[in-house]
Amino acid sequence: MKKGNYSNMILFFEGVDKSGKSTLIKNYKEKLGQWAAVYKNSFVKPSDAGLSFKDAITGFYAGLYEGFLFRANTEISLVDRSHITEIVYAPIKRGYDADIPRWRQIEKIFATLEEAAIVYVDTSNLTLAQRHEIEPDDYIKIEEIVRIKQGYEDYFASNTLLPVIRINGDATREEMLDELSQKIDEHFGKKD
Repeated sequence: MKKGNYSNMILFFEGVDKSGKSTLIKNYKEKLGQWAAVYKNSFVKPSDAGLSFKDAITGFYAGLYEGFLFRANTEISLVDRSHITEIVYAPIKRGYDADIPRWRQIEKIFATLEEAAIVYVDTSNLTLAQRHEIEPDDYIKIEEIVRIKQGYEDYFASNTLLPVIRINGDATREEMLDELSQKIDEHFGKKD
C-alpha cells in the first residue's frame, strides 16, 4: 500500500485483551511501511504522577489531534487503544463509571475527519479463553471477558460517533490483515 492511498487516515484499534489487536496493528504497520505511525495509549493509574485517568486521556488526545493536524497528508495513524477502553474497562476493573460526555467531545473532534474509524477486533469468548490459558494474564480474569465484550457492544450500539470496522479475531494473522485491508478499501474507497 502506498501513502497516497490513504494519507492522513487515523484508526483507533480496540478489543479485549488477547483479542489479537496489537498483533494486527503490528502487521498492518509493517504492510503500510514508513507512512504509518503507531500511538500507544497507555492508561495511567490516578496515583501516577498525580494525573487522573481523565486528565491523562484528555492530554493524550489533545496531543494526538494537534499532531494529526500538523501532519496533514503525511501519515497514517494507528492508535492502540482509545478512550473507549477506559469507558469499557473502568466499571469492571477500576470500580467507577467513566465520563462518557467528556470523552464524547473528544470523539466528536475526530468524527469530523473524513478518514477516521474504530477498528474492533471481535474475538469469540472461546478463542479468548484459549489464548488466556496458553498465555495467562494477571490483569484480565476469564470471567470478566464476557462483561468486557458486552461493554464494547453497548458502547458501539449507543455512544460511538465514529464508524466501527469489525475484524474477526478468531482468524489467522494473515486473514485478519487481509480482512482489515479489504474493509479499509471498502469503507474509505481506494484513492490513487
